[in-house]
Amino acid sequence: MFKKNSKLNTIQRKYCSCLLKVRSKKISPYGICTKSVYGSRKIKRKKNIKCSKTYKLTTLKKSELINLAIEKKIKVNRRMTRGILMSLIKKKIYKG
Repeated sequence: MFKKNSKLNTIQRKYCSCLLKVRSKKISPYGICTKSVYGSRKIKRKKNIKCSKTYKLTTLKKSELINLAIEKKIKVNRRMTRGILMSLIKKKIYKG
């Protein structure tokens, strides 16, 4: 799910994994995942975590790619292939 050279620690990886799972519920995942991952350990998240650059897109399901694309404000439709979705997401994530 994550790139090998990802510099995220275990808690940050759990947070990013939670974001992927909760996005499918069509609600904002940030508060839910912060509370469940960090709140359960009674620690505070001190910085923004750039999860999208650490995902290994080839291992994500098509539905997860679609939800990630929608969150990144990329126009998608259900008939797009995984390859097209991955290329659109890469363009958006790595452009800036």
